Amino acid sequence: MKNNNFDNIYISLKLKGGIKVAQPKRRWSKARTGDRRSTWKLEEQNLSTCSHCHETVRPHTVCSNCGYYDGKEVVSVKKEA
Repeated sequence: MKNNNFDNIYISLKLKGGIKVAQPKRRWSKARTGDRRSTWKLEEQNLSTCSHCHETVRPHTVCSNCGYYDGKEVVSVKKEA
């Protein structure tokens, strides 16, 4: 392995106490932290009803119960006896 100039710089920085990284000047308040975290909430899933069998389904998807979408049969579903 080659010992290039970057390795020498890294070793010298490590010996001097590490690489310095920028730190915030002031502490964030609890209110500001809460404002930032307020968008982390979970949202309820939007559900609609199938126009054919009236089951709850996700919008813009084919009903898994009857195979209808927008009032038309798109997929034929086998009924278990």
